[in-house]
Amino acid sequence: MVTIAENIAYLEVIEGKVASSAGYIATAMARYIAIRTRNDTLQRTSHGPQEYHQQRPGRPPARGSGRLAKGMEHVPAHKGIRATATVRNEVEYARILEFGCRVIPHDHIYLHWVDSAGSWFHEWLDIPPHPYLSKTTEEARDDRSLTEVAIDEFRKYDP
Repeated sequence: MVTIAENIAYLEVIEGKVASSAGYIATAMARYIAIRTRNDTLQRTSHGPQEYHQQRPGRPPARGSGRLAKGMEHVPAHKGIRATATVRNEVEYARILEFGCRVIPHDHIYLHWVDSAGSWFHEWLDIPPHPYLSKTTEEARDDRSLTEVAIDEFRKYDP
């Protein structure tokens, strides 16, 4: 027979295990998204460095130098009942590719660059979004692999 005090003590142990698992689960999910983005989403199409390539708007960016894929990282969550881990990219143009933007020259009248298609001059450049991080997260949610990562991590703390 279990006493009320023993039952309360057992429930407190369970509560502690579950509460401490949230940060680990969030971190595992963020790690999974960063790795899947680097190894899957950002590897789907490619072109050579400095080679002209126009990816369709709304599609993940094509791999050129590989810098974007190498820049994927996750920030572990803090411990607690609620936890948020972060996935980010340290490359300076990562946000431009994910969300799109209008690029305008700062010191000159025209933007200028040279690639395999020739020399380019533009007064401004509208870059459409090429989502890669949100696309990966959406796909992982839809195919339930992100849920499986969370469940697998929680099993370590399941009383």
